[in-house]
Amino acid sequence: MNAKDLRKMLDSLVGDIEFEYKGVHGSICPINRNNIGLAYGNVTDDCKSVDEAMKSKIFDGKSLNEIASELDMY
Repeated sequence: MNAKDLRKMLDSLVGDIEFEYKGVHGSICPINRNNIGLAYGNVTDDCKSVDEAMKSKIFDGKSLNEIASELDMY
């Protein structure tokens, strides 16, 4: 999945998205467009927009924009 498609999925509020990146479990929990929870291993971030969630660098120092095509989705 590319970053544009992942962003569309988040913006649709389809539900929680679980994945693995570099052998570590991660999740994206879009409660609404102003409350998106990110988790990667033991690191979390609460984002206030889809754009902020896509730019958060909690994924081993990278953002979802940078790693979208490398995620192993569940």
